[in-house]
Amino acid sequence: MTPIDHDIIRFEETTVNLSKKALADLYVSVGFGKQENYKDRDDMVEGMFGPGVFGIFAFDNGALIGLARVLSDDYLVAWIAEIVVHPD
Repeated sequence: MTPIDHDIIRFEETTVNLSKKALADLYVSVGFGKQENYKDRDDMVEGMFGPGVFGIFAFDNGALIGLARVLSDDYLVAWIAEIVVHPD
């Protein structure tokens, strides 16, 4: 799917522009741990968005500001696992 631009917010469905640091920064901003909790997780992006897991990512001027993660059986059913939005 082609990325969608809404004013200055860019939505993407691919992890191509998603870095481990950006993901960790977003989680830390909402109180999901500290930076040191994520430092040794080099495969974090691949592990969190592997087969059967889909994401929608919101970027503001290149910075990750939100995401939704959906788990699916790749057949019929999907569950929203989390929605995370930067508090600023």
